[in-house]
Amino acid sequence: MNFLPWRSTTWPVTPLLRGMECPLTLHNSQDADEFLEEAGRALQAAIKGLLSLQQQQNSLSDKHLRPLEDNPLRLDMDYATALNVMFAEGKSPVHLAAPAAIAESLRNIRHHEEANRAAIVEALRVMLDAFSPGNLMRRFAQYRRSHELRQKMDDAWAWQMYSNYYDELASSRQQGFEMLFNEVYAQVYDRVLREKQREPEA
Repeated sequence: MNFLPWRSTTWPVTPLLRGMECPLTLHNSQDADEFLEEAGRALQAAIKGLLSLQQQQNSLSDKHLRPLEDNPLRLDMDYATALNVMFAEGKSPVHLAAPAAIAESLRNIRHHEEANRAAIVEALRVMLDAFSPGNLMRRFAQYRRSHELRQKMDDAWAWQMYSNYYDELASSRQQGFEMLFNEVYAQVYDRVLREKQREPEA
């Protein structure tokens, strides 16, 4: 496939365009130089962004247990070192090639987002269920002392109990609300992420 209006193997932009698999019209060497610099800046932004995400968010780690971490973007390296490992003399025969490393990192991020969304939805569903009128009334009924058993469980009583319940829930000594959300979230997130990691790669 010809990407340039001239036929020359000396132009350094030709292999880059071939790797991008996208024909672009560059009329002269100045166009080519500007394109190469812009492509370099774009690659820098992408790699720095992936390094930041992989290093700062432990939740992005996949659930495959490997004896060897072979993705250079996940080795906690700075930008210059990662670039050397991916493209220059620092390359290892047992590291993923740069395209594969970037693709895997992006896939991990996508899996994280999907698992995060599913976990939040399920945690909110469980929280909503915990505050359903039926569940709260059954719980309130168990709070009554012996001398309160004859008291009518009418709307006024239920509202007063809810007010008391809310005040206790919002107090500094209570952590159950947060713990319930976190417990459900962690379970669902871990399950969905593992399922995503078992899916065959596209």
